[in-house]
Amino acid sequence: MTSSRTGQIPADVLPDELRRLRRHCRRLTVGMVLMLLGGVALTAMGQAKPIIVEAQRFVVRDGRGKPRAILGTFGEVAALNLYDKDGRARAVLQAGADGGSRLMFHDREGKSRAVMYVGPDGAAMVGFFGADEKARAQLTVAADGDASVGFFDRDGNPVWPGKLFLP
Repeated sequence: MTSSRTGQIPADVLPDELRRLRRHCRRLTVGMVLMLLGGVALTAMGQAKPIIVEAQRFVVRDGRGKPRAILGTFGEVAALNLYDKDGRARAVLQAGADGGSRLMFHDREGKSRAVMYVGPDGAAMVGFFGADEKARAQLTVAADGDASVGFFDRDGNPVWPGKLFLP
């Protein structure tokens, strides 16, 4: 209680008023600590949640604004295309609509020079091609486990006995 004239607390009320102020300070301190702990907990929970960014296509551009990588869907095909500094596709990774997957490497003219392919049935092939895009060497493992190796001349004729499988 305060005196209405002087705004001072009488001496006989001072111990009670001091206890009340201490209780109030303890409550404020406990409340602030709980709020701080709650904020830390919410921040930690928020960081544990994965960040998901969704889009149909992502384009990575170089300093000149030219696309250097494109990740996206192209019709029914999901692909990652990597481009050289002149904008030519040099490497392509695809998951096809047929269930097969391909990794292709192209030369500066855009011609396929090396291909890895796994078909929907599990058959796998690695092939190397000349500048004319004709097969030169190929390793194939069929779905049943049969393996074959083939080497081919400039005209595409086998020069090593083997089966020919091109995706």
